[in-house]
Amino acid sequence: MGYGYLFPGLAGSLNPEAPVTIGVTVLDRVEYVGDLVDLISFHCYETDPEKWKLLLKKAARYAELKGKPVLLTEWGYPAWWTVVSAGRLITDEGQSEFYEKIVPLLKESKTGWYLFDPIRGCSPFAHISVLKSNGDRRPSVLVVEKYLGKKPVR
Repeated sequence: MGYGYLFPGLAGSLNPEAPVTIGVTVLDRVEYVGDLVDLISFHCYETDPEKWKLLLKKAARYAELKGKPVLLTEWGYPAWWTVVSAGRLITDEGQSEFYEKIVPLLKESKTGWYLFDPIRGCSPFAHISVLKSNGDRRPSVLVVEKYLGKKPVR
């Protein structure tokens, strides 16, 4: 038995009222921890909207099967480990175009989600951030606000 299997029990014993989760890198790996956690958490750095549709349907089915909420805790454009992104940072235009395709899918899904690493320059994954280190918003923020029904702040 590895540390991954010991951690949920230890975390739960430290604060039994707090929900326990482990963010797995892909939804298929949830099967290893799904019975040990209170909240199913996964990451997705897929670039293809059709694959996103399938993934979000799969997440909803898994949540129903396990009777637990599912939360997408990391996502962005594009997958930092793929050929698509190798050797380049994400442009504002490219990120906005991607968000225009993905945010509507997230909004329609039954999967909870949030923006991972929102501030540019504050972590190794800063290329997917929606805010610059000085607080200025990248254009992708407007896309998120548009689909969430928020009025952009100026």
